[in-house]
Amino acid sequence: MLPRGSSFKVSNFRLQFFSLYHHSAQRTKHTSHVPKPFQEQHKKYFTRKFVSLKIQTGNDLVGTIPPSLGNLSSLQNISLARNHLVGSIPRVLGRLSNLKKLNLGLNNLSGVVPDSLYNLSNIQILALDANKLSGTFPSKLQLAFPHLRGFLVGGNQFDGTFPSSISNITGLERFDISSNGFSGPIPLTLGSLNKLQLLHIGYNSFGSGRGRDLDFLSSLTNCTQVRKLILDGNGFGGEVPVEQ
Repeated sequence: MLPRGSSFKVSNFRLQFFSLYHHSAQRTKHTSHVPKPFQEQHKKYFTRKFVSLKIQTGNDLVGTIPPSLGNLSSLQNISLARNHLVGSIPRVLGRLSNLKKLNLGLNNLSGVVPDSLYNLSNIQILALDANKLSGTFPSKLQLAFPHLRGFLVGGNQFDGTFPSSISNITGLERFDISSNGFSGPIPLTLGSLNKLQLLHIGYNSFGSGRGRDLDFLSSLTNCTQVRKLILDGNGFGGEVPVEQ
């Protein structure tokens, strides 16, 4: 660690990976904004092969997500989770066609998910959990995110019906839409998700309080990899289906 007030000279390297994980912010008792090495005067330090930006857990970053991130076209991983970021998700992130993981969870982000993000067809992990995001999701998520393995948006203010198109994303492993405002029935087509390990739909407004609300459970018998199934905090009625 450099002494306070000192500096170092950067001249002959080109970054491909930038990570601050559980940094010293707790010890120094200060917060900081998202670093902006993405501005014009710093571009020479960031190669076209710069693939990962990870600043999470133990940092106390404040402010907004810099739109200039959209200029780093080779990025495959953005992880800014567990900070204090505010504002909306920049539309320009939709330019990052190589992005495979976007983790913005556990911040204070608000607004809707920009339509441009549904252009990120290489996304495998989308984690937006524990923010203040709102709105609905498109009806054909399988077209937007055909390679999706993790869809984690619990703890927000999303609403609408269950995004039934996820049944067509056969590689899906983790699905968490808990603690939102979703309502209506659960589709009977979830059995196609044979790699599913986590299904968390708790604390929404699913179900009618009448019979057959839980019929969808029968389709899950094909999902032999499921380890966690969380349904509590809804309005389900009827009987638990019994396999014949």
